[in-house]
Amino acid sequence: MTKKFDFSVLVPVYHKDDPIFFEQALTSIYCDQTVKPSEVLILVDGPVGKKIEGVINDWKTRYPEIVNIVQLRENIGLGGALSIGLESCSYELVARMDSDDIARYDRFEKQLARFESDPNLIICGSNVSEFILNHQEVTGERKVPMGIKGIAKFAIYRNPINHPTVMFKRLNIIDEGGYRPMPYFEDYYLWVRCIMAGFSIHNIQENLVFMRGGESQLARRSGLDYVLYEWKFLRELKACGFLSFSKFVLVLFSRTVARVAPAFILKKIYSRLRV
Repeated sequence: MTKKFDFSVLVPVYHKDDPIFFEQALTSIYCDQTVKPSEVLILVDGPVGKKIEGVINDWKTRYPEIVNIVQLRENIGLGGALSIGLESCSYELVARMDSDDIARYDRFEKQLARFESDPNLIICGSNVSEFILNHQEVTGERKVPMGIKGIAKFAIYRNPINHPTVMFKRLNIIDEGGYRPMPYFEDYYLWVRCIMAGFSIHNIQENLVFMRGGESQLARRSGLDYVLYEWKFLRELKACGFLSFSKFVLVLFSRTVARVAPAFILKKIYSRLRV
């Protein structure tokens, strides 16, 4: 496929990331793609170790015209960092990528074709495959609705867009306020506001990204601290009118029970629902 759109890929990285996984992620979004990005913007969220610095420097040396680096002096968290990264991207279309995931070889080809066929489209995501060690050994998948009606309904209960899969129009996202402070839920909060703003959103019904899962992912989504952040997020959805009082109570109760449940129960819930 001939590339008809210039686009950036925004990849945040911080000191706790694995340099090997980071290298694999970068390779998957550039070297392995049928349609390559015009820019890979690596957003360095505060000081990182020498190994990650080595990966960044190597990529900048190999692809000086493609790779751009935005270095933050201190770690400010994903939401704030992504807002800065979004402002720094050179092109109108921006694809997100996490530093430990792997993009399928035709991810960008599929998404660009969707933008070409629908000029009104603002956000395009996809389903994901989950893996633990080897992305060729898939352990599960997270499916999300295709069209805006299904996405809006799904969003009442769960995040309707797989964040590491998205490609969107940068200025529309910035105009909607971008990534606002909402720890653990920055992207979910953004999608809800975009739904309420009437944005055209589509999820491709293919697994275009391999997302790393496992016990560490479950640990990040459980415990009292996570519950408190989730309560704050759900209260905001109620305050802005996205959740009715009855839906707020239902979702708050069900999600709180899941978060404080023993790990083996949360694992079963997650395997069924991908909460």
